[in-house]
Amino acid sequence: MSKKKLNPQTAIESGRARIDGKLKDLTDDQREIVLSMIAARERPEVLNATRLAPEGSVLSRVLRLVDNTNISYTLALAQIISLAAAWLTQNGARLSVPGLGTIRPTLWSIALGDSADCKTLASTTITRILRDSTGDDPVQMLPDAGSDAQWIEELAAHNGSHWYQDEVGQYVRKVLTDARFSRMKPWILNAYSSEPIANRLKGEDEKLQIDDPHYTFLGLTVGSTWHNCLDAESVLDGFLQRFNYFIATPRADKDAFDHFLFFADPESERVSKDIGAIWSGLIAQQGAAVEYTLGPDILPYLERWWGSLRGKWGNCPLPVSYTRRIGFSVLRYLVVLHWLLGKSGHPIDLETAELATRYGEYHLEAALCMLRMFDENPSEKYCTILDVRDRLIARGRPAEPRNIVMSLSAAQRRGISTSLVRSVLSVADRVDSTGLIGSLKTAKKGAPRCDRAALNERKRNEARIQRIRQTAPRTDPFSDAVPPSANG
Repeated sequence: MSKKKLNPQTAIESGRARIDGKLKDLTDDQREIVLSMIAARERPEVLNATRLAPEGSVLSRVLRLVDNTNISYTLALAQIISLAAAWLTQNGARLSVPGLGTIRPTLWSIALGDSADCKTLASTTITRILRDSTGDDPVQMLPDAGSDAQWIEELAAHNGSHWYQDEVGQYVRKVLTDARFSRMKPWILNAYSSEPIANRLKGEDEKLQIDDPHYTFLGLTVGSTWHNCLDAESVLDGFLQRFNYFIATPRADKDAFDHFLFFADPESERVSKDIGAIWSGLIAQQGAAVEYTLGPDILPYLERWWGSLRGKWGNCPLPVSYTRRIGFSVLRYLVVLHWLLGKSGHPIDLETAELATRYGEYHLEAALCMLRMFDENPSEKYCTILDVRDRLIARGRPAEPRNIVMSLSAAQRRGISTSLVRSVLSVADRVDSTGLIGSLKTAKKGAPRCDRAALNERKRNEARIQRIRQTAPRTDPFSDAVPPSANG
């Protein structure tokens, strides 16, 4: 097997993968991850970014900004979320959690999209809109680095900054394979938990040490080539599990030929000015960058939410190591979303907590989609095995590997081994109760929102935005602000 690629079928059938440059036996946890790649392959994409942008909020306005483009809503949302997390982190915001202490809103995200999704344009446009009157970026950025030694120096000088990485797949490949970046992977793993990292520079008597490394991260890359940039170890050892994933689903209502120029119309200018004014007001909120606290009902709510995931995600192909880290990131989202909704200075409430858990469930789905990208030859063999399994069960016959193999045609048997059948069946048996297997060929649709609930949500957020505008220090006239609408 190639050192830089992980073929799920090969790893499952052999029980081995190339790790640290050597073929090694898979542990139970690693085998679980490889199995998830097989099962996740057939998952329908049920990701809808509009569910993550409450009516009337600044998030819905960001989606409105890209309405007259073919830019994925997901990309615009990922950028504003990441910049908000960076601003809060850099200005000292944190969340006090009983029994845990305080945590920063240091979200790490990777957005995967098509090569024609205008990923960079979406990010640079939103950053430009949020610049202040002096033209400075809304947050401090981590400078580019050409080696691991330079990276740790830049982080020491700009600790807490925002690391924005275009073509992150290519960068990750350098971290995994280029000798100049060989020390970065363990440093990044430690930085995720703010554990000390250190480097002794040539000619220096004292080593460079960062006692509390922390930063926010947003990486953009092409989803179709993502799996080519990684090796088995990065998938199996937890490196990829540190990130939340956004899947930039293509726009169904637009294509590249609908608009020659983006953001050139008067409506885009008005929406841009409105977003900039709201951002300025959000920064000026009382208690915007202090210690956030949880309302008395939030931890019980989060405990109930976490327990409710057992039915779907407890027996799901997504490894629990991914699930656990995504669940923990919900705590970081609480601060970011509370601030973006204009509620700084008040304890985290159920409205914010519900939205944060919605982001958590989105990232669980996105992680499944990310894992499926590693099976670079997605034939119909998995669906074939599951279809035969369903037919046997319907006839009252045991869905055993031997019965399934005997039910296949000669042509099908050439592409499906008994060991692969056994592996797929083990996944199917585990997740059957979740409904994932039964919906392989049917894309789910989210339940329609009640019109009255959406209207009330929009009214609440519009009222908050009006208060936010009153605190905004910008001199831009608000007469050009976007009027309230059903779309935010």
